[in-house]
Amino acid sequence: MRVKKLTDLAVRQMKPDPNKRLEIPDSGKPGLYLLLQPSGHRSWAFRYRNKAGVQRKLNIGPFDKLGVAAAHIEADKANDEVLAGRDPAAAKRQGVPDDDTVTAHAALYERLHVATLAQSTRTYIEAELDRIIDALGSRAVASVTQKDVQRIIDQAMERGESARNTTWKVCKAFFAWVAARGDIAESPAAKIKRPSKDNERKRWLADDEIRIVWKAADAAAVAPGALVKLLLLTGCRRDEICYLPHANIQADKIVFPQSLTKNDEPHTVPITPMIRRVLDTLPKSGTFALTGNGKGLGGHTKAREAIKTPGLDHWTYHDLRRSFASGMARLGVPIQVTELCLNHKSGVSNKPLVRIYQQHDYAAEVKAAFEKWSAHVAGLVGEDMKIAA
Repeated sequence: MRVKKLTDLAVRQMKPDPNKRLEIPDSGKPGLYLLLQPSGHRSWAFRYRNKAGVQRKLNIGPFDKLGVAAAHIEADKANDEVLAGRDPAAAKRQGVPDDDTVTAHAALYERLHVATLAQSTRTYIEAELDRIIDALGSRAVASVTQKDVQRIIDQAMERGESARNTTWKVCKAFFAWVAARGDIAESPAAKIKRPSKDNERKRWLADDEIRIVWKAADAAAVAPGALVKLLLLTGCRRDEICYLPHANIQADKIVFPQSLTKNDEPHTVPITPMIRRVLDTLPKSGTFALTGNGKGLGGHTKAREAIKTPGLDHWTYHDLRRSFASGMARLGVPIQVTELCLNHKSGVSNKPLVRIYQQHDYAAEVKAAFEKWSAHVAGLVGEDMKIAA
């Protein structure tokens, strides 16, 4: 959506999208967004990064109580806190919801729980909380019934079976959290069973498919093309690359602090010549490596669609991570080394006895594994592993 300076009249005239929540940035106040729900509900949020570089969202309030001018004042106050090195979302009154509505409890849940999670996890939970607010926001949380929650879960089916399971999971977690605090006697989602068993996706790209995807990435714009290549070469998760800061790319390695990883475990990827070649195509300025600006690469569906592979069966970003793991196995890399390359927390290398008694860090083996995989990909796509002087 085109960025423009918002006015009260313009906000009132905006038409909601019946299928998704819209975030409209206000060019008159950087960081300020109007959140327009499918129902037509309008509210304000201020997005910023705290001093640790973690993206945060401060819910300012509904449009019917705060017009554009008032929202600007609140955004200025929040920005002053950020410039002073403080975190306005964290500093907001803790432990007590502003009122007894679902909206207030959801805001508190975001501040006290969701904000502690990895970026990729926060993103999908916040989207689901917005849907809960859209349906029940003005209701007293104690008045919400099992039927109310079931209706939200059923409506998610319009976005697919997997989406319905995700909505169920977030509803269960949110209302269980509210109940555990004693704000309601029992979670209205407690007796709702998972809609369906998640189908475990097993798609991975064979060598000829990797070659096609790589060539398609060559033909795409820099950011989506580099994203695909780096996901394939590093085995990282999508948002770990989409929101990778320049500052985390060192001379010989990429460092992912726990704030960037899904499992809250720090991770290091040695930079092979192939990875370096991709990194060298990226902008040199700005906060984030892929975009060269301060926002990171959003619009993941649009970025994925920029990689044109009409002759291949459907593939996703996470299939590239699975291809990395499968490729390591085919190259004879031991499973415990592959798990360390993937920063996989629940595998062989994290078994209690192994974790306690096996103190070897496998740094040399991990580096050799990345180099072996890069060499394999280089051979597939016809590129030289060496970096020109």
